[in-house]
Order: sequence, then structure tokens, then C-alpha cells
Amino acid sequence: MTTFAGLPTPPALPAGMAGRPSMADTHDRWPFPEALSYLISRRMTGRLTLYPSGVILHLNDGRVDGAQGHRLLGDVLLEQGLVNVDDLTAALITGGLLGQTLLRARRLTALQLRGALRQQVRGALRDVLATPPERYEFVPGTALPSPSAGVPGGEVLAEALTRGGTLPLGTIFQLAPVTAPVSMTPDQWALLRWVNGRRSLRRAVQLSGLPDDLAFTAARQLIELEVVEHSAITELKFIVAQLKPASSVRQPPAGIRGNLFIKYMDGTQDVWSVVQKLNFPPEEAASLLCAMHRDDLLDIVQGRAEFQRLLEQY
Repeated sequence: MTTFAGLPTPPALPAGMAGRPSMADTHDRWPFPEALSYLISRRMTGRLTLYPSGVILHLNDGRVDGAQGHRLLGDVLLEQGLVNVDDLTAALITGGLLGQTLLRARRLTALQLRGALRQQVRGALRDVLATPPERYEFVPGTALPSPSAGVPGGEVLAEALTRGGTLPLGTIFQLAPVTAPVSMTPDQWALLRWVNGRRSLRRAVQLSGLPDDLAFTAARQLIELEVVEHSAITELKFIVAQLKPASSVRQPPAGIRGNLFIKYMDGTQDVWSVVQKLNFPPEEAASLLCAMHRDDLLDIVQGRAEFQRLLEQY
């Protein structure tokens, strides 16, 4: 069925495809801007559904390619004067994806369609960031057909940080792979040198020695430039582990904190929830989890691809 939105719903792919996990959470537990930042920094492809609004953001390799359930594409095209009502009616009668139909009919150029899609996406982002969803769900899927909005992840993050007015200070960042040359200011470098995938952004700001206002500005710029990304520690949100039965070769850890940690590895709750209950530093939990798995004390029952990424760093 074709609508003015002109966007298909991509078929869902199996959870964990190519290391891309399905994800469902609430804004209270994991603030939506931080979750969006994670999806972008992990360069995920699929659809992000927001509740109760029902808005769907279509992601492609960390870019936002389309917004569904917000403002209709037909309305945007009419407002911009790119089509008239007769063009729109004829395209809807023809069927198929609205944008593609108008392209084939030579009523739009690819550049005009992309511009309209970008305006549609930016409007949706402004609204959902101004009023974050109560809960959200990401499901891996296929990318939308070209031309699409292709709004860069750095631009989306800049909007999220500006709208939210706060930084994800509790998030642990690491250096991101950067293929193009990047010019760094002294303040940006003073902060970046403390980003190591182990300490929170708050701690990196403290260690940088910069005044808070300069440090926060540098942090926003580094995130927007996409030279930092979420650490593998974030994957604790998707990992569920289970204690193996004790045997002559598998004995519980000797330390008190290790015993307390492993007590909660019951195969029913993700490791991040355990970290919150125990008030353990996330990096300590990551080290314990990987060490206990190497000692053959734990089975990973959910999030194996995410655990493998964590294991490579710990």
C-alpha cells in the first residue's frame, strides 16, 4: 500500500545479523539520545521504531535515510513546489513508492527527491528529540532504495546534543576508525588523548584539565566529527550470561566481588542490569565477564556477537 510517506517497511532480518543486535529499551533506562548515538556509532542498518508516536527512523550504515509516520513526503513536495496536486494524485494512482514513481515519471530529479527526504527526516528528528519516546525498538533490516535522505550521523548527533542540552557524560567512548584527515584544535586534542575505551566521558573531561565549558564544547565537536564512538562496554546491555555447574575443573572465583558478580549470571538478565544493581564500574564488570568466560565459568546465552567484540578488547 502506497502512502504520501513513500517509504517501504524493510523486511526484518534475524537478530544479531552481522553483529547487529535487535534492541528494545525505555528512555528512563537508557536515554534515547544515547541509544541513537550508539546505533549511529555502530553504523547500524535497520529500522528504529519509537513509541507511542509510531515514528520509524530508517538507518543505513549509521546515516538516517528516511522517516516514516511523521510528516508525509507528499506534503513536503507540495510545500516546496516540486510537484502539484495532479502530479501527486497520478503518482498515487500508479502505485509503488511515491518518490520512485515521481522519478520514473520525470516529475522529480534525484537531487530534488533527496532534498525533500532530508527535510522530512530533519523535521522528524527535531520533534522526537524535543519529546523523547517512552520506549523504542531497533530491528536490523535492509537499507531503503536510493536516492534516500542520507543524513550524516554526525549531523544527527549534533542535533541530539543541541536539543538535549546535555552530554552523555556517563558513556564510555573509544577512538573511532577515521579514514579521512581530520583537523584537531588544541582543546579537542587535550580531551581526545584521555579517551581510551575504559573511562567515561565525564572522567576524560576531568583529566583533560580544561575548564568545563571548553571541555564540553570539545566533547560535542569530537562526537559530531565521529572521531569517537561508543566503547565495546556498551555491549553489556545486550549480553546475557549463565554460570556453568561447578566441577573439579570449574570452581567459583576466589574474590568477594567476583563471587557477587557471578551470582547474578543466571541467564535471565543482561549484564548491564547487573552492573546497575551492584553499582560496579562498567569496565570492572567487562573485565570480570571476559575473565570468567576464559576460565570456562560462564556460557553466553544471548549476545554472542556483542560479547566477541567485548572479548577482543578485554
